[in-house]
Amino acid sequence: MSPKNQSSKASFSRTITKKDVFTGGKYPEFAIFFNLAFFRIAGLVNHLLGKKYEANKNTLEKEFDSWLKNANDSKNDKVFSKLRDYLWKGFMTNKNSSGYVITPDDRKIMIEALEKLSEIRNFQSHYWHDNDVLMISPELKKHILQLHDDAKLSFMKDYSKELLDYESACKERPLFKTHEGKDYITKDGKAFFLSFFLTRGEMARFLQLHKGYKRTDTNEFKIKHLVYRFYTHRDGAARQHYGQEDNMLGTMTALEQQEILAARQAFKLISYLNDVPDVSNDLKLFPLHLPDKTLIINAEQMIAFCKTHPVLKGLDIKPLIKEIKPPKDSVDEMQTVTLEQFLDITFNNYSIHISRVSFHRLILDSIRCEDEGNAILEKLQKFIDERNFIHQFISDNAFRELHLTENQLSFQDVINPYYLFKLRSGERLRTLMGKWLDKIEVAKFDKAFDEKQETFEEAIKTHPIELSYYDFYYETNEKPRSFDHFVHFAVQYLIDFEKVKTWYWMFERFEPELEVKEKMVNGKMEKVELLVNKRRVMFSNQKPSLAKTNDSEDNSSDWRLAIKDGQVIVGIFDQEQTDKNDTPKHKFLLGHRALKNLLIASLEDKKEVSTFFMGIIHDINKLKDPTTQTDIANLRILQANEIPTSFKIANKQEPALDTPQLRVLANKRIEKIVDELKIFADNNKAKIPMGRAEKNRQIMRCYKYFDWHYEAKSEFKFLRQSEYQQMSVYHYCLEKRTGKDLSRGKYAFLIQNALPHIPDKIKTLLKEAKNIDDLLTKVAQATIALLENWQALMSILKGKELNKILGKLGIPTYKNSHLADYIPFDIHPILVLRKFYAKELNESGGKFRLSKKVYEKTEWQLGLRNTHYQYQGYLEGYNTGEESSKVKKKLIGAMNELLCQDTLLWQMAKDY
Repeated sequence: MSPKNQSSKASFSRTITKKDVFTGGKYPEFAIFFNLAFFRIAGLVNHLLGKKYEANKNTLEKEFDSWLKNANDSKNDKVFSKLRDYLWKGFMTNKNSSGYVITPDDRKIMIEALEKLSEIRNFQSHYWHDNDVLMISPELKKHILQLHDDAKLSFMKDYSKELLDYESACKERPLFKTHEGKDYITKDGKAFFLSFFLTRGEMARFLQLHKGYKRTDTNEFKIKHLVYRFYTHRDGAARQHYGQEDNMLGTMTALEQQEILAARQAFKLISYLNDVPDVSNDLKLFPLHLPDKTLIINAEQMIAFCKTHPVLKGLDIKPLIKEIKPPKDSVDEMQTVTLEQFLDITFNNYSIHISRVSFHRLILDSIRCEDEGNAILEKLQKFIDERNFIHQFISDNAFRELHLTENQLSFQDVINPYYLFKLRSGERLRTLMGKWLDKIEVAKFDKAFDEKQETFEEAIKTHPIELSYYDFYYETNEKPRSFDHFVHFAVQYLIDFEKVKTWYWMFERFEPELEVKEKMVNGKMEKVELLVNKRRVMFSNQKPSLAKTNDSEDNSSDWRLAIKDGQVIVGIFDQEQTDKNDTPKHKFLLGHRALKNLLIASLEDKKEVSTFFMGIIHDINKLKDPTTQTDIANLRILQANEIPTSFKIANKQEPALDTPQLRVLANKRIEKIVDELKIFADNNKAKIPMGRAEKNRQIMRCYKYFDWHYEAKSEFKFLRQSEYQQMSVYHYCLEKRTGKDLSRGKYAFLIQNALPHIPDKIKTLLKEAKNIDDLLTKVAQATIALLENWQALMSILKGKELNKILGKLGIPTYKNSHLADYIPFDIHPILVLRKFYAKELNESGGKFRLSKKVYEKTEWQLGLRNTHYQYQGYLEGYNTGEESSKVKKKLIGAMNELLCQDTLLWQMAKDY
């Protein structure tokens, strides 16, 4: 051997450690999304510090790095509280009352996480790197693993079996690996870490781009996608610091801002009006009946209906029959069960599964559009054509040619939509396709077309197409409306066009504040400072994104219009109030109908809309003045039946109820509740068309009458939101339990937090119940017994015991004389008519309908989609029930109200 070769051999004779070659992998998608994550969090911090939007990324990066170096200071605790909620904690607890103080350890973990984000972003973006960047401290590793465990736990109730497979896979592909006593973050660890900073849509795109994360069919990858998207943030968040687009407005001139916001609002209005209103196919407004006037509530009845009413011709409809496999060790044969709320439709040699409710809504669409079901049949044919296309694509040589040309983008463009949603199938077919994709990814073409692959091709033809109502609107220019946004659009319009400058609308936001509370520490009650997210409100006559307070550190973009139950609060300042940052003296509650009437008056150019409240304020002051004995009949606007009862009592316009009256009221309330519950307490409930969600609501309603075990000083008297949701899931899983011990078993974790507070009677009922139906019966019976016991003792109850029962029954005693100073005055819709349409109101004898003026203005409706508001076809051919006259009256009223509302929104859109 030559000296040169000997030297070469010697140079490689030392042991090469894993640290020498460990790089963690550099992939372009990691670089893209880590940069996206970095600038999002830098923008968020910039926003939380009260700074204006910074468009220059270099400047933003420098300011973020500068802040991070000096961030370990308690003065930054408000920022860290927001960051903690944004990154992790908000998904685990009630954000608005977490009651959790920022500790030095919390601050340290968040600073290290942000530093690591910056370092990994540089590592992924640059050719040169230092492997030590991927080292993770034991504290941060422990924290990330805990978050990973919490995410997995959240899916335990629905995916217990799949989680076992995922846990097994995690052992082979952990989030961290140890080299020479140091912990390094792996590729999977970086992907999970990245999820703290991205939106759901961004994380979904990242997972679909990177090899090893694309599949979602197997148990392992299904859970991986769920866990890796658990901490992501909703797309298009309303909070401007979650997406930086709105913050850019601060860099524009007032005119540019106005033009952009107007265009954006017009687009929102037009998109909303283009979507299908939920009223147009509401099952309660548009019930279907058999010829004998039987209300259709199950699949068998729907099939019988279709045989007598050929709305959708050419469809062979049968009940959906599901096969149930016996346990592995059982000798029993396969069993079948008919699903009473699902249909099995045969169309062009394909089987299509759809729920009875979705099919009902499709029939209503067909009636409303008067197309005899042609649009639905065309859509069904499209779903079948998609199945046929993918079958042809994997069967002939066109696929091989496409893949062998190395045109990977084209291949992914064709395959991914089918794998993600176009198959519209169950798990079995998706699993087969996933296995096929695995073979394609490694170019094993021969194995991709072996006998197993032929089974996949056959499965595409034989497996059913599973549809919901929303599938028929996917990839169309309209979709079903999710919520009624009329109130929000109406207020926004009044603000934008300065129709009512002197009206100050209530906005709200939640922010952390230090609060001293008593807390159990080492068995003793001690006073501690807790950082609690509290609701703050303000009143402003500007739009939410521009509302300001006198707080120099205020972040105005956090404020949002406060809407609750479709109602808003508007404040009017007294003449003596000069500081508009103060709380207005007069507060009014505007509901949907009152706001609609005011909007119509505004659109009709009624000159005194902005002064509407002046006459009401005059009457209120007269009623409050103890020196005058104002007769209600002599007020300017208000009449006796338009003054809230709470206001009358608080201002001694009406005497408070005495104890005998309260007892009479309580007995009547008990009789009404018992009468409502009796139908659930016996077998007749089987005849009521109720889903499990409604059954659960009735159970929870009954729970509230029992005494829950909370401390006297606790702010909670019933289940918290998270506990309520988990308890609901536990109700759904009752029939799957293997034991009766509430503290043990597969689903015990769902109620472990609520268990100490659950009344003993309810614990007994939960142990005994076989399923949710059985629980509803038992709970209704127990509640009736409890209420009847209250009724028997009503004549002797007094003091705290009586007040406790009155509170549970929802009967206020109105003892506080200052009540009216805090409760907004509820505006009756007729007050608007009396102010602006007094002549019409008097001439009609009090029966004037303002909405009619709008929905009869056909010139205002030009441009609306007429099919949204059609109902005559239903009334003529399908309103055949025993209460057809009531249905007709209610339906016409609801549809006219919808037309009025949408006509007003259309006028707003044209003004923008």
